[in-house]
Amino acid sequence: MEDRQQLNRRLIHCVACALAALPVAAAGSEPSPEAPAAAGPSEAVDPNELHRQAAESFYASDGDRDGFVVALEAMEMTPERFAAADRNHDGKLTLVEWVDASFESAGLGVPRPQP
Repeated sequence: MEDRQQLNRRLIHCVACALAALPVAAAGSEPSPEAPAAAGPSEAVDPNELHRQAAESFYASDGDRDGFVVALEAMEMTPERFAAADRNHDGKLTLVEWVDASFESAGLGVPRPQP
């Protein structure tokens, strides 16, 4: 029963990630008058919100709760993206590697601590 619940949570997580990646408007369609103008990449993404979402995504993906995400647990990543995120090439991602990869895929580069 617990395995089925875990699978359902992961499926919901994957669907949520896929929906979040969909474009807001279809290509070629005009935005509605009420919609705000699209901001640049750095303005459109709140780094604090991205960090929160990345951390939640990491913990949701860490199926065995060992503090690492291995390739089999990283269903939302392509093998190439996983390999690029695995900076020390140990075959698993830490929370820091996962968050860094999220920032890089959003075009924000690797996050730096605030002084």
